[in-house]
Amino acid sequence: MEKVAVKSEMPLHGSNASNPNLTASDDPVLKQLQAEESGNTIIITDTVLAALMASTRSVYSWDISITKKGNNLVFDKRENSSLDQLSVNENAMDTPTDDKESMNSSVALCMEATFVDRVFKNQSVNPVNCE
Repeated sequence: MEKVAVKSEMPLHGSNASNPNLTASDDPVLKQLQAEESGNTIIITDTVLAALMASTRSVYSWDISITKKGNNLVFDKRENSSLDQLSVNENAMDTPTDDKESMNSSVALCMEATFVDRVFKNQSVNPVNCE
């Protein structure tokens, strides 16, 4: 993948590999940190933190649940929420169409962008797919 450039392209190959979008409650590293800490701790993933930081400017909806477990506050996203998808044209003057049947709808563009991102990541990491 390090030899890929504008003039030497490489096609993306579909992948069945899963990319789990773990919540803070399901992440094994965060679970371990939560068990070790004795003081007040906030447990949050980078995705949820980024959504909170950009919430005042966000156009798309997001769904975050906050749970108190002992002295810890755990910020989780709901399963299959919009935070699992990449956003498209969030700051564009002309937003994508709302027509669900159109291939240029925001839902279709988000699904396509997320698929391309995941396939690219899997192909970049797995040298078998880079032939």
